[in-house]
Amino acid sequence: MKLFFKIIGSFVLALLIIIMLLLVIVMIDGSALLTDDWYDALAGLWVFAAIGFIMFSIPGALCWAIVYEMLHKSKLTEAKKHLFSAYSSALICGSIIGYQMFSGQGGELLQKMAMILAIVFSVATVSLLLHIYLYHRKLV
Repeated sequence: MKLFFKIIGSFVLALLIIIMLLLVIVMIDGSALLTDDWYDALAGLWVFAAIGFIMFSIPGALCWAIVYEMLHKSKLTEAKKHLFSAYSSALICGSIIGYQMFSGQGGELLQKMAMILAIVFSVATVSLLLHIYLYHRKLV
């Protein structure tokens, strides 16, 4: 259970970092500075973070913890266990989420699923790096 809460914390921190980086990119762009477009972009980023947390963080952390516990007795190093666990949870959750969102759209399903998987894998990568840095400093 302790691992689950560490992973959730890593996901929340990763989503906040990604949102802040995207906000900086929007601000550097400058075309939407202090207009309604800027506020729409800011609201869109926070909606992305909320949806990312609801759709991926809780089931993703649960999958990550389950796969990690399944690999507990393997001969892999701690970093490899977490790497395999994070990416397998991203693949599982991203596939399920993408299929549920876009299942009735025919031929565009694979393109949209690839987009969802890219987003989920980027969040998983950032959260994995944060998790290893915050909780396993000896691996860094």
